[in-house]
Amino acid sequence: DVLTDGKFVDEYVFRGRRGQRVRFSLDSSDFDAWLTVQGPGGVERMNDDAVGLNSRIDLVLPADGDYRVLATLVGQGGMGAYAVSAATAPPDRPPTPLAVGSTVNGRLDVADPMIDWRTADAYVFRGRQGDRIRASLESSDFDPYLIIRGPDGFEQTNDDAGGGRNSMIEVVLPKTGEYLVIARAFSSGTGAYVVRVVVPETPGRSAPDLADQKKEGEFSPSAGDRIE
Repeated sequence: DVLTDGKFVDEYVFRGRRGQRVRFSLDSSDFDAWLTVQGPGGVERMNDDAVGLNSRIDLVLPADGDYRVLATLVGQGGMGAYAVSAATAPPDRPPTPLAVGSTVNGRLDVADPMIDWRTADAYVFRGRQGDRIRASLESSDFDPYLIIRGPDGFEQTNDDAGGGRNSMIEVVLPKTGEYLVIARAFSSGTGAYVVRVVVPETPGRSAPDLADQKKEGEFSPSAGDRIE
């Protein structure tokens, strides 16, 4: 089949049940995969590059019925072999507690749950309004992308502020409550990483230098002078 924009597309049908958790996958070594799932009630999800150039969609089905699974590619004129599948999606995992001042070594894996259509790990810490914290995400296996979410829709994101491809966010917390730290790749990727949440150091104040404090009426003390 050919779409109206000139791209080739193959269509499949998946019959599902309301509440069923499904991971739809499209993998190819011949082209950049683009996956679309459409279902009852106008539901539509699309994904590109969840894992390398391959596509993943995790979906809790909203209704019983048939779901269209469209396998296509990014751009025009490409073709080649691919594998499309539907399997039980990994269960949601509660975020891992992360104490301020601690460091965690983690790993992104293709079997991990997805957050915002990307393989990701989530951590949570409790902060107080006015606290200044610094969060960082470092990896030599993928391009890190760091997200912090908090009360009342608060969100900060960063890519590449931590030196090289690493990510860093320094922020004054706007409210007391729980804050979510999401570790993922900028586009796609898996592998080992290090995530930290710390209180940034405040530079110390040095004592004033007497030599720099000479003003009218002051004197320069010499040996034997008594200073009250």
